[in-house]
Amino acid sequence: MKYNKTMRRYIFAILLIFSLLSICIFIFSYVLSSESNFSGKTIQNIVLGTNTTIPTNLDNIKLDSGTFSVLFYDLKTTNQILINPNEKYYMASIFKIPVAVTVLKQIDQGTLNLTDSVIYTEDDFDYGDGNLQHEDFGTKFSIESLLFKLLQNSDNVAMNILIRTVDIDQVYYTAIELGTDDSFAKDNEGTVFDGKEMFLTLENTNILTQDSKNILYEYMQNTSFEDRIALGLDSSSKLVHKIGTWPESGNFHDCGIVIRKDNDQYILCILTKDTTFEDASNLSKNITRYFEQSYK
Repeated sequence: MKYNKTMRRYIFAILLIFSLLSICIFIFSYVLSSESNFSGKTIQNIVLGTNTTIPTNLDNIKLDSGTFSVLFYDLKTTNQILINPNEKYYMASIFKIPVAVTVLKQIDQGTLNLTDSVIYTEDDFDYGDGNLQHEDFGTKFSIESLLFKLLQNSDNVAMNILIRTVDIDQVYYTAIELGTDDSFAKDNEGTVFDGKEMFLTLENTNILTQDSKNILYEYMQNTSFEDRIALGLDSSSKLVHKIGTWPESGNFHDCGIVIRKDNDQYILCILTKDTTFEDASNLSKNITRYFEQSYK
């Protein structure tokens, strides 16, 4: 009988130790999982890959809550800095880049003209950014004016009209041609790599004629949304970019090319989720300011 009691004590002790170990493993895994969101973490703690030196005085580059990713790519040196690069985000209006490129491709091919008119129908209606939603159905708009509103004002109605005009399958094809992943082309979910590849393709290939590329870049400057990357730029730098906003899930993105006065250029893509616009805006400003200063 004493032997049985001793054995039961051993078994109980083993089970207790096993339970405590399981709890510790669970807590440790949860902490690691939580840290992957980079909530409140500074930039020097979250850099995953870089071939340049990151200084240690970047405590102001962080989110109070939520997740963010950053990609910096120097077009001249090909140096690249990545922060949380594989995290996926709903890309929101960044998808309007392949829409615009599809339209301009068809203009280059001669199947569309900037002066062509398209009628606004009830099926094109959408809420959100832009003012075309307040126009009367049946109103005609030129392709050029729709492109301008698409890129300058991120107009959702303009996007719907243009997609109907060029066909959604062609937009999907263009997104792939721009170097993005299937999930971006089909579901508008992507990473900072998708932002980089689109601008890199525009810079390094003949996907558009120079005239069409000039139109695209002109309409993507001095937009209605110079409230993220633009806040951290030097006064002499220019920004060609597209924002993406989806407040329901705390997505506030900005991806583009920064053109400096010495004609050096870099691609910068900053994506966020589960955060506030104020935090995302401050994050984008501080990250951009760091990269602008690193050139000096």
